[in-house]
Amino acid sequence: MRSTALSLFVLLVAPVCACAQEPSPSIDQLIAKIADLRKQQAELRKQEEGAAADLKLRLKELQDRLDQLGLFGPPKPPDPKPPEPVDRLRAKLKAAFDGDGAALEFKREQAKDLAALYRQAAALAADVTVATSGDLLKRVRDAGSSLIGPDALKDVRRAAGAELAAALPTDAPLSDAQRDQAAKLFVRLATTLEEIAK
Repeated sequence: MRSTALSLFVLLVAPVCACAQEPSPSIDQLIAKIADLRKQQAELRKQEEGAAADLKLRLKELQDRLDQLGLFGPPKPPDPKPPEPVDRLRAKLKAAFDGDGAALEFKREQAKDLAALYRQAAALAADVTVATSGDLLKRVRDAGSSLIGPDALKDVRRAAGAELAAALPTDAPLSDAQRDQAAKLFVRLATTLEEIAK
């Protein structure tokens, strides 16, 4: 009986003794273990963030599809287009064109003729024999009176003349830069009149 009790005692105490005798880890081992655990934590965080981003993307795709089908309310309207910038010159010429009392078809033909004249005036602006701004504007004005008549599209021609007067010096010799600027303005006037006359 005593031997059985002793055997039982040895069996119960032996594991405790064995555990107590294991050497404790060194400081270097503990530091390495902490570094390893932190590395694992960083990797887990990275995996979690990647999974969360993927989940958000898939949920957004699903929500977009559901919105398109109109399953959860009306479909989302498209974003409004930003307002187009106002073309001051076009607005001025259009107002003058609309304010003219002549028949629409007649005005359209006159506007097309005037646009053709302005396109030729762009070439005339580069002609060195036209020495001054006054000479250039007078030639264009005289050609306009001959081509469409002195009273046709008066307000349109007046608005165009104001733009040209603002861009060019008053009857002074034309520099190359001024000739180029005048040519570009004539082309712009012609293009705008062609659009208005459609």
